[in-house]
Amino acid sequence: MLVDSHAHLDFAGFEEDRDEVIRRCADKNVTVINVGTQTPTNKLCVAMAQAHDHLYASVGLHPIHVFDEDFDSGFFETLITENDKVVAVGETGFDYFYIKDKEKSFAEIKAKQAAVFRQHITLAQKHTL
Repeated sequence: MLVDSHAHLDFAGFEEDRDEVIRRCADKNVTVINVGTQTPTNKLCVAMAQAHDHLYASVGLHPIHVFDEDFDSGFFETLITENDKVVAVGETGFDYFYIKDKEKSFAEIKAKQAAVFRQHITLAQKHTL
């Protein structure tokens, strides 16, 4: 068995052939952990995991999106506690390469990403993920 520990089958690039990719993974005995990056993709990752035995989900807020939406602990708590297919917390960390918001200072971006990273760690520790 192979495990893809960081996939984004939920992304729009897979809209045309997502079902085919999922089927091929199953045929080849590949387990996939889809990694959510924002509220809609987290929901989709969990839904996909619930629908397919060989798919699992990781939930989180990608660091480039920390100014697009708040880290909603309650939302993530619900996803984790109500879905046994959530096996990790993340997408998380630091990402300065894709910074879109030029109105924020680099120090402000770093501080916000660090604060959200700490929230991810707290959530992961709480749920042993």
